This record gives sequence, C-alpha cells and structure tokens, in this order.
Amino acid sequence: MSEICKGGTLIDQQPSSSPVDTETRPPYEAKLSRDNFASLMRLLKQAAGFKINLLTEGDLTPPTLAIEKGGLRGGKQKIVYEIASVDVTQMTLLPMHESKASTIIVEDVGEIGPDDSHGRPVYVTDKAEFKAYLTRLEAAIDSALEADRVARRHAGRALSGIPETVPVETGRRFDYNLEVAERYGMEAVELPARPKAQELFDKIIANDLAFLGTDGTLNREEVQRYWDANCTNLPNIPKESFWYFKQLARGLISDTIDEDDKDTVTKRHIPSFGEKDFVLVMNFPEKDARGDSRIEIIEKLFNTSHPTGILREKINVALWEDHDAREQSLVAKVIIAELLDLEVGASEIAKYELRLIRPDEYARLAQSQNYGNHDIWTHMDGYNIRGDGRRDGLIGGDRGYGGAACVDADWRDDRRGSIAVRLVLQRKR
Repeated sequence: MSEICKGGTLIDQQPSSSPVDTETRPPYEAKLSRDNFASLMRLLKQAAGFKINLLTEGDLTPPTLAIEKGGLRGGKQKIVYEIASVDVTQMTLLPMHESKASTIIVEDVGEIGPDDSHGRPVYVTDKAEFKAYLTRLEAAIDSALEADRVARRHAGRALSGIPETVPVETGRRFDYNLEVAERYGMEAVELPARPKAQELFDKIIANDLAFLGTDGTLNREEVQRYWDANCTNLPNIPKESFWYFKQLARGLISDTIDEDDKDTVTKRHIPSFGEKDFVLVMNFPEKDARGDSRIEIIEKLFNTSHPTGILREKINVALWEDHDAREQSLVAKVIIAELLDLEVGASEIAKYELRLIRPDEYARLAQSQNYGNHDIWTHMDGYNIRGDGRRDGLIGGDRGYGGAACVDADWRDDRRGSIAVRLVLQRKR
C-alpha cells in the first residue's frame, strides 16, 4: 500500500496491478496551499530515490508539482499539485524503484535550487544529498511564497486605500526627541556590521553543503570552525546555542505565531548581522532589571513599573494590533510618535517598529552594553516552532546558560520573574 497526498491530506492508495492508461485515467489532483507545502516537503524528504526536473513552462501555464509514483507491479500513480504562488516553475518528481535509486538526477533551470547548476544537470548519488537538496528547495519556495504574500498584502492595502508601509533606508540615523527618549529610558546606539556572521547564517539557512554532514544534517564542527576563524568579535553563539542554528536550518525559527498551527508555512526568522544599524534601545542595566526603579515606557505599555515577569502574550497584545502582520497597537503608535516628535496620525510612524530586541542585536550590543553577565533572561523577537506547532518565544542572555551567546526559547505563558523586556525602536526592514 502506498501513501499519497490529496487535498493536503495523506491517504492510503492501493497500487494498480497493471500500468495506468494515462490517456483514459486522469491523475489524482489536489491544490497545494501555502499551509500544506511544508508538510509535503517533509513527506518527500522521507522518501527514497526520486528523479526531479525543474522546468520553466511560461507565465500562462499554471505551475504544478507532479508526483508520479510507481506501483509494485509496474502500475503508476500520479498526483499533481498546483503551486499558485510560484509563477514560472514546474517541478516533476518521478520515484524510481528502490533497487534503481542509486543515482538521482536533478535538472535545475536556475529559478530555484543549487546556485552552481545554472540549468545544467546535477547528479546526486547520495540520499543525504537528496534530502539536503529538498531542504534548500523548500527554503527557496518558502521565500517565493513569502514574497507573494507581501505583494498580495500591499496590493490589498492599495485597493482599500490604506497607506503603503514599505520600509526605506534601514540603518540610517533618524531624528528623535532626546528628552522623550531619556524619559522612557531609551538611548541611541549604532550596531556594528558583522558581515562574516551574516554570511554563515545565510549559508546555514540555505542548507549549503559545505556545512552539512554526510547524513544531511548541520555539521557542528564546521559551523564552529567558521565562527572561530571569522566571528571572534561576537559572543560564541554556536558553542552555547547550536540548537538555534539547527532550527534555523530546518526553517523552525519564525517571526510569526500563525495560531500555533504546525502546518502553516511561517515567516522565517532571518538573523540580520550584515549591515550596520541605528536604533533606540532601552538602557537599564541588566543587574537592575528586577529592581524597584520606575521605567515609564514599561508602565505605559504593561501597567507595571519594572520590566520582568511580563507574559509574552501580554507583551504581544501591548505592542501589536496584529502581531503577524506587524501592525502596531495604538499605544505603541503613540509612543513611537512621541519618540520621533510626530503627530500620532503621521504616516511616517508606519515606517518604524517598536518591538523586542532581536538575538542578533543582543549579540552585537553585548560588549558595549554589558549584556549577558547577570542571572537574568531577556525576551527576544522571534519564535521556536515545536513539533506540535506551538510557538515558544525566543529568550537569551542568562550568564548561567551561556550569557550573551545564549539563545533559548520559553513558553509564552511563563510567569517567571527572571525574564526581562528590552524594547528597540528601529526603522522597519
């Protein structure tokens, strides 16, 4: 009995006892939604020997994902999936009999897939290589789907008359009200560029073969070797938080909660070390996070005087009208307007974001701001996706767990008083 995917749901299908007459018997067909793409890719990764062809069919041809699966007695089953969000790429997967699966041929037109193929056939003889290829393919199509989602959202805004919020000039210094910033406990800082670290993260997310072991998983020794040679100006994140690299490689670090749905294709979290940046950041010393000092911005957002013991869910409600769409709450917009010395209704506000500090920002500021040297955690922007789909909020920085090199994750309803809120105001990416 063979397993196929129809309508996004796996079902069992008996193999035919004779070859299928494709002229009289139509293939199984199903829509492949964004939500089910990741599930399908996981299914393919578990399968043995496939022959893959990536073919450009032209703008007018609906792109499809066709899977033709051979039966035990020569019968074939073919399933066709429409990839509505990818404009010009068709991918055909033709499973071979297990005894003939020693060579897998991958033909790539250069739209997605290995960067070095340039349309030439790529011969893959190792199953781990094949799985690594599928992972890279998944990442590439995920990116295309996300770009499509952004484009659709922008188009919807245009039709509804909502002002566009496309970010511009990220990293450039911006004017702000110094008096208000000091009152809110925020200061301006410049984040140094760390392009070598960014190069590593980009390669890991793309599942570059140079950083994969023979089993197709991330090679810790290679990652550590690269970091030790090129990233000594940063905390040793691979040593203390290798799980974070593995989750990034698997596409399981997210910027969105997606209603904790394990089948939703999420917005992948991409570390940003490569460019210098300019932000306003809360400047309380970590040693004072659980003290009695009054922090006005914390009071205004969370109705409490100091930045610890605040649930992740409460943080999200206070900061966001729509968390996954990154639409700020009214109170957050008021704070942004005050910091930028603007009217609350000014369109310029939509170009900025008030949010939790990101792991890459925390690491880049650790030395100058003395982060990671105390027994205190910090809430960080981003989520780890558990096997059941639950999104746990990123945290880090506790000295007992690696200090500034530590990136971890915690339940969004954790009430412990040892996790602090540190906010950042940044021009949107």
